[in-house]
Amino acid sequence: MGTYRIPVTLTGTAPGGPYINVWHVQTGAGADDLAVLNAKAALIRTFYTDLNTSITNVGQIIGGGLVVSADFATEVSSGLQQPLTWSPLTTAATATQAPQRLALVVSWKSVIAARRATGRTFVGPLNGAVVDSTGFPKPQVTAALRGYAKKLIDADAAAGNGVVGVYGLTTSGGGPSDPHQLYTFTRAVVKEKFATLRRRA
Repeated sequence: MGTYRIPVTLTGTAPGGPYINVWHVQTGAGADDLAVLNAKAALIRTFYTDLNTSITNVGQIIGGGLVVSADFATEVSSGLQQPLTWSPLTTAATATQAPQRLALVVSWKSVIAARRATGRTFVGPLNGAVVDSTGFPKPQVTAALRGYAKKLIDADAAAGNGVVGVYGLTTSGGGPSDPHQLYTFTRAVVKEKFATLRRRA
């Protein structure tokens, strides 16, 4: 059993890239870690495939001309790297791109209502058509994103033998070197507004 981080990289012509989403997976006791990691990576890849699916009066959510890939998973304690079988996903072309600083955010919740057990995935760069005339995301966009997140949670729960979740402190108030654990995703929240991507110093 191990806890791994999987960096998913989005590369393309969008300024400011590459963009990286980091996911965490815990394998089950006695499991074949590599097999479980590739099974969970396939669920995560489906999330990005869904983002590339056309919805009414929008097209896809994710921006065009991106290549979405994940090459390896790293065990957080030992640093052991495991190769992933992930076929790079190329997003469809879009007529316009939203400003690169805009993103939609999926807030992943667990059974513990604490910041340490809550994760976020910034979805972007975005197709320009996701923005309505008032500068907010179109309702069908946020509704679709909620559905894609729920689909991932449900598929992960059904698959068993490991989980996708939030890697956070075991107890509140600790630092980076204090004990961490994985908190299983139980639900997801998507707000009806954009977030702004910022670099952290």
